[in-house]
Amino acid sequence: MRGFITPPKGGYFVHGFRTWNALSTFHSWEPEMSCSIQLDGFTNPFRPFGIIISIEEGGIVNAFNRDVGSILRDGKKVLGHHTVYKNYQSFTPKELYSLLSSTHFAGHNEIWVDANSVHIVSAYSIANTTGIPGVKAFRKACHTYGYPIQIIPSVQATMEDASASSMPLIA
Repeated sequence: MRGFITPPKGGYFVHGFRTWNALSTFHSWEPEMSCSIQLDGFTNPFRPFGIIISIEEGGIVNAFNRDVGSILRDGKKVLGHHTVYKNYQSFTPKELYSLLSSTHFAGHNEIWVDANSVHIVSAYSIANTTGIPGVKAFRKACHTYGYPIQIIPSVQATMEDASASSMPLIA
């Protein structure tokens, strides 16, 4: 096993689930999957619940400072037809600090990783997720598999917050 990628100070990698039911599993990924760097108080995960992961060195395929539409083609992620013509800045694994610094306040970034390089650390749930389809079943599955659940505070984006923030949180 290789070493693990260290996210920028205070950040950690998350992969969210769209929903969860009795047939869901923690390990049913495609060859490449999406995740993001979460920095509490600055970014919001794309999905309201999911897993906190570690990524082996060499596992990052591509990284973007915003959400991008992607599709799988022959097991590899590529930009989707509705985003392929937009100008997205991509980042290398050595540029994760720059990626996080250029992520919009209260937004999220997107990182494509080789699923074979991913290891589950724990689970997460955004605060106040009552009423979200699948969240109860997800929490039950986490308990069954022994994954502790970290509650992530939701960042409420306002014009004041966004203009006041110039990313001093990760200095």
